[in-house]
Amino acid sequence: MELTPAYVGICGTDLHIFHGDMDARVHTPAVLGHEMSGRVVRVGPGVEGWHHGDRVTVMPLRWDGTCPACLSGHQHICRSLDFIGIDSPGATGGRCPPRCPAPARLTRACRSALRLAGRGRE
Repeated sequence: MELTPAYVGICGTDLHIFHGDMDARVHTPAVLGHEMSGRVVRVGPGVEGWHHGDRVTVMPLRWDGTCPACLSGHQHICRSLDFIGIDSPGATGGRCPPRCPAPARLTRACRSALRLAGRGRE
Protein backbone atom coordinates (compact mmCIF):
# COMPACT_ATOMS: atom_id res chain seq x y z
CA MET A 1 0.00 0.00 0.00
CA GLU A 2 0.98 3.61 -0.33
CA LEU A 3 -0.02 6.34 2.12
CA THR A 4 -0.08 10.10 2.09
CA PRO A 5 1.08 11.02 5.60
CA ALA A 6 -1.08 13.50 7.50
CA TYR A 7 0.99 13.60 10.67
CA VAL A 8 4.47 12.35 11.48
CA GLY A 9 5.67 12.38 15.06
CA ILE A 10 9.17 13.20 16.22
CA CYS A 11 10.17 11.09 19.19
CA GLY A 12 13.23 10.43 21.30
CA THR A 13 14.59 7.92 18.78
CA ASP A 14 14.56 10.61 16.08
CA LEU A 15 16.46 12.93 18.41
CA HIS A 16 19.06 10.22 19.06
CA ILE A 17 19.48 9.84 15.30
CA PHE A 18 19.77 13.62 14.85
CA HIS A 19 22.47 13.83 17.53
CA GLY A 20 24.45 10.99 15.95
CA ASP A 21 23.83 8.40 18.64
CA MET A 22 22.70 5.83 16.05
CA ASP A 23 25.25 6.44 13.29
CA ALA A 24 26.22 2.77 13.23
CA ARG A 25 22.66 1.86 12.24
CA VAL A 26 21.31 4.92 10.38
CA HIS A 27 23.17 6.21 7.35
CA THR A 28 22.67 9.54 5.62
CA PRO A 29 20.77 10.54 3.75
CA ALA A 30 18.04 8.99 5.88
CA VAL A 31 14.27 9.42 5.65
CA LEU A 32 12.98 9.39 9.21
CA GLY A 33 9.38 9.21 10.36
CA HIS A 34 8.32 5.99 12.01
CA GLU A 35 5.34 7.45 13.90
CA MET A 36 2.81 8.25 11.19
CA SER A 37 -0.84 8.49 10.31
CA GLY A 38 -2.41 9.27 6.98
CA ARG A 39 -4.66 8.09 4.19
CA VAL A 40 -4.35 5.20 1.77
CA VAL A 41 -3.66 6.50 -1.75
CA ARG A 42 -2.84 3.23 -3.49
CA VAL A 43 -3.59 -0.42 -2.77
CA GLY A 44 -1.43 -3.04 -4.46
CA PRO A 45 -2.50 -6.31 -6.06
CA GLY A 46 -3.65 -8.95 -3.60
CA VAL A 47 -4.26 -6.45 -0.79
CA GLU A 48 -7.77 -6.83 0.60
CA GLY A 49 -9.76 -4.83 3.14
CA TRP A 50 -8.17 -1.46 2.40
CA HIS A 51 -9.46 1.27 0.09
CA HIS A 52 -8.31 4.60 -1.28
CA GLY A 53 -8.97 7.26 1.37
CA ASP A 54 -8.97 4.96 4.42
CA ARG A 55 -7.51 6.65 7.51
CA VAL A 56 -4.65 4.63 8.92
CA THR A 57 -1.70 4.48 11.25
CA VAL A 58 1.31 2.21 10.78
CA MET A 59 3.13 -0.08 13.17
CA PRO A 60 6.66 0.58 11.89
CA LEU A 61 8.21 -2.83 12.57
CA ARG A 62 8.65 -5.18 9.60
CA TRP A 63 9.76 -8.67 10.69
CA ASP A 64 10.62 -11.83 8.75
CA GLY A 65 8.39 -14.28 10.63
CA THR A 66 10.96 -17.08 10.36
CA CYS A 67 13.60 -16.49 13.05
CA PRO A 68 13.40 -18.00 16.55
CA ALA A 69 12.21 -14.68 18.07
CA CYS A 70 9.36 -14.35 15.55
CA LEU A 71 8.34 -17.98 15.92
CA SER A 72 8.15 -17.41 19.69
CA GLY A 73 5.84 -14.41 19.24
CA HIS A 74 8.53 -11.79 19.82
CA GLN A 75 8.56 -10.10 16.40
CA HIS A 76 9.82 -6.84 17.92
CA ILE A 77 13.24 -8.46 18.40
CA CYS A 78 13.40 -10.24 15.03
CA ARG A 79 16.98 -10.81 13.90
CA SER A 80 16.06 -9.28 10.53
CA LEU A 81 13.91 -6.47 11.91
CA ASP A 82 13.33 -3.54 9.57
CA PHE A 83 12.28 -0.50 11.59
CA ILE A 84 10.50 1.72 9.06
CA GLY A 85 11.84 5.27 9.37
CA ILE A 86 15.15 4.01 10.77
CA ASP A 87 16.33 1.01 8.73
CA SER A 88 14.25 1.89 5.66
CA PRO A 89 12.61 5.14 4.45
CA GLY A 90 9.91 6.60 6.68
CA ALA A 91 7.15 9.16 6.30
CA THR A 92 9.16 12.40 6.12
CA GLY A 93 10.25 11.80 2.54
CA GLY A 94 9.62 15.35 1.41
CA ARG A 95 8.04 14.39 -1.89
CA CYS A 96 5.22 16.56 -3.11
CA PRO A 97 2.71 15.26 -2.39
CA PRO A 98 4.46 13.12 0.20
CA ARG A 99 3.89 9.38 -0.14
CA CYS A 100 5.07 6.52 2.00
CA PRO A 101 5.01 2.77 1.33
CA ALA A 102 3.46 0.70 4.12
CA PRO A 103 2.85 -3.06 4.22
CA ALA A 104 -0.86 -3.82 4.62
CA ARG A 105 -0.17 -6.23 7.51
CA LEU A 106 1.39 -3.37 9.51
CA THR A 107 -1.41 -0.90 8.88
CA ARG A 108 -4.23 -0.27 11.34
CA ALA A 109 -7.47 1.64 10.78
CA CYS A 110 -8.05 4.93 12.59
CA ARG A 111 -11.42 5.82 14.05
CA SER A 112 -13.48 7.91 11.64
CA ALA A 113 -13.76 10.67 14.25
CA LEU A 114 -9.99 11.20 14.18
CA ARG A 115 -9.00 14.26 12.17
CA LEU A 116 -5.92 13.62 10.07
CA ALA A 117 -5.34 16.97 8.47
CA GLY A 118 -5.37 20.54 9.71
CA ARG A 119 -5.81 23.86 7.96
CA GLY A 120 -8.95 22.78 6.12
CA ARG A 121 -7.42 19.77 4.37
CA GLU A 122 -9.70 17.21 6.03
